[in-house]
Formats: sequence, C-alpha cells, structure tokens
Amino acid sequence: MKLNFAVVLPALILISATAALTNGVLQMGFTALVHRKWRVIVIEAAVVAASFIVLSNFHRLYLFPFATRIMTYVNSYLIASELVDRPTVLDVFGERGVPLVIALAYYPTFISVGRELIENLKVRGLKFSPSKVVLPLLVFTIKVANELEAAYTVKLYGKFRRTLPKLGLWDYLFVLSSVVVSCLSLVILR
Repeated sequence: MKLNFAVVLPALILISATAALTNGVLQMGFTALVHRKWRVIVIEAAVVAASFIVLSNFHRLYLFPFATRIMTYVNSYLIASELVDRPTVLDVFGERGVPLVIALAYYPTFISVGRELIENLKVRGLKFSPSKVVLPLLVFTIKVANELEAAYTVKLYGKFRRTLPKLGLWDYLFVLSSVVVSCLSLVILR
C-alpha cells in the first residue's frame, strides 16, 4: 500500500498541528497504528510509560505531552518514509522534491543495511556488539553523503513533469481517518 504524497503531506501536517495543540496521545496512537511496526510501537510505549513515571515522580507531569508529541512527529516521518509513493513527491514539487525523496529514502535504506549487518553477524556466529554494527553504518552513512554531494555538485535533477495526483481508496481512507482523529483529539482530549 503506497500513498500519494499530495494526500499524506496535508494529513500529517494536520495530525502534527493538532498534536501540538493537544496532549498528543490520540495522534501518537493513530500514527503508531498506521506505521504498523510492532517493535517500534512497543519501544514507543515503553518510552512514553517511562517518561510518564519519571515526570510524575519529579512532579513535572505538565511536560508529558512533549513526549507524546515527539513520538507523533517520529511516527509521521516513518509513515512518510515507508508509505509514500516517491514519484508522487516529484509530481507535487517537481525537481525541488529530489532532496525530499532522498530524505524519505534514508530510513528504509538504513533499516535494510542494519538487517544485513545483523544477519551477517548471525551467519558468522559472532556475538552482537554495538561497535560491530555502528562502524559499518557509519561507513555507509559517509559513503551516502559523498554520493549525495557529488549528485548535488553535478546537479543530476533532470526535468520532471508535474501531473495531477491519482488518488486511490487508501488515500481517501488515510485522509478521512486523520481528520477524524484530529477532530476527536480537539474535542475530547483538550
């Protein structure tokens, strides 16, 4: 399921704006469920629960909405990087959308590289060590940065035609659900 960027951008802006105006719990839950990565959801729930416990012990519970807002913003980036059909970014922004396409491609690329590194460690029978994972990721990051610098220097943009977005059922469902969640959060959780 790939979504059109012309639909995802306003929907995520609406979700993020209402998260900034409310406590952000409903938006965090919505974006976590849309993202559908259960490990990430469990980690986020643990982070939010730990921040709630720590803030309540220090009598700073008024800072808790910032934790849920941060998780909403992180989930929004993850949704955009995995669920957006990247050619639709170029349909919306033209050649100015190339840096955005590159930014959206980072997360899936690093996840795949991380999985390959973990699989290589398992195949070789080596114990997991953060230094054995971080060093190859750092080398890969520097390599990607050098390639991006070369692409910007040569200006490999090309000419892109802007077309009207073709929306599917999932696009309409995503917009409708984000509007419903935003309205509910403004009415109920204010």
